[in-house]
Amino acid sequence: MTGIRAQEPPPAGSPQSLWQGISEGVRFTFSHPILRPFYLLVSTMNFFNFIYSALGVLYMVRVLHLPPVLIGIPAVLAGLGAIIGSLAAAPLARRAGSGRTMVAGEVMFTGGFLAVPLAFGPRLTATAIIGAGFVIVGIGLMLLDANATTMLQALIPGHLMGRATAANDQLNWGVRPLGALAGGLLGQWLGLHAALWIGTLGALGAALCLVATRVRRYRFGDSPGSPGST
Repeated sequence: MTGIRAQEPPPAGSPQSLWQGISEGVRFTFSHPILRPFYLLVSTMNFFNFIYSALGVLYMVRVLHLPPVLIGIPAVLAGLGAIIGSLAAAPLARRAGSGRTMVAGEVMFTGGFLAVPLAFGPRLTATAIIGAGFVIVGIGLMLLDANATTMLQALIPGHLMGRATAANDQLNWGVRPLGALAGGLLGQWLGLHAALWIGTLGALGAALCLVATRVRRYRFGDSPGSPGST
């Protein structure tokens, strides 16, 4: 760091307050035909996914009676799936398009969690079912994240990158504790199994809605970083 000698250009214009910057990022995002549905549906997915996150391990312990060592196996397999997904993300995007790969990844990521409420049988059988689902979760997460990062960098102008990212993170991360709270309440009122179905199906439904948006048709370089792009 101390060896860097590049001269930083002076900031353009008058400095903005934090909330002015976030407001500008929100306006840009919600006027963009691709970013708007992407962030709304991903945030919806994360809300429902955190219903699952609040209850998944508890369900494995109390209902499926899995010991800690078996609960850890699906997490290991999710990591294996993530390696596969990270290696496949770029080739699939070149062949099928970034948007289709991203949507497929989100459907796989959310759909893989269905293995938990679907698991049945002896402990090893239930672990195998959940483990298979978590491989799909890992693959899907990397297909989604790798292509989403590329898309956001391409569509958001450089001078708005920080502001738009901050605004979108407020939405995307802000719903997660709400989803976890909803998961706890639903688990208390309806039981763990019913609450898990609500969380997993809600997340999958949000992912499937992306199929009907312009996100699916996005290819890297097709759309300039402007709200009115087509």
